[in-house]
Amino acid sequence: MTMKAFAVAAATALVCFSPVSASAADLCPIGKTVKVNWKGDWYPAKVEKSEVAKCFITYTGYGKEYDEWVGPDRLQIKVSWKGDWYPAKVVQVQGDKYKIHYDGYGSSDDEVVDISRIQPR
Repeated sequence: MTMKAFAVAAATALVCFSPVSASAADLCPIGKTVKVNWKGDWYPAKVEKSEVAKCFITYTGYGKEYDEWVGPDRLQIKVSWKGDWYPAKVVQVQGDKYKIHYDGYGSSDDEVVDISRIQPR
């Protein structure tokens, strides 16, 4: 295999198996119904499009003028920890990481997680 062919194959593998592309699908599965926080209240919505760490949603029963992009800090989420999923909420966005608080646990259990550990619930 030539160096050029090797470089093309390696780049293709990175694109196909990138955790970034997988995390967008995990966070925002197109067609999934999610709960979105808007001004302190939770509203049902449907995911129409997804990008890395954000979902384009339409609110159930509301017009297109309310459609918007939301991140995990506005979604009801669950977080993977040691193979199980726990309800949680994002309490702070730290660059491309999220400080989360697990429902029913003390703040000593809060942690900073990558988007790949977050799913809507």
